[in-house]
Amino acid sequence: MTTIVTRGSTLDDCIWTGTAPFCEGGCDMVGYVARETSSSGDGATCWTGIKVLCCPAS
Repeated sequence: MTTIVTRGSTLDDCIWTGTAPFCEGGCDMVGYVARETSSSGDGATCWTGIKVLCCPAS
């Protein structure tokens, strides 16, 4: 698991991207940055790829 520190955002403001079983998560939304990666994130485990926790950039 990789964690990228961002300031000023709470987990309530964040969203997981990537849908199991074939996860291809990423933070391509304007104003969001990757904060964490996981094979299971907010639920079902990925067979391939990863889920990414995207949080507002500060």
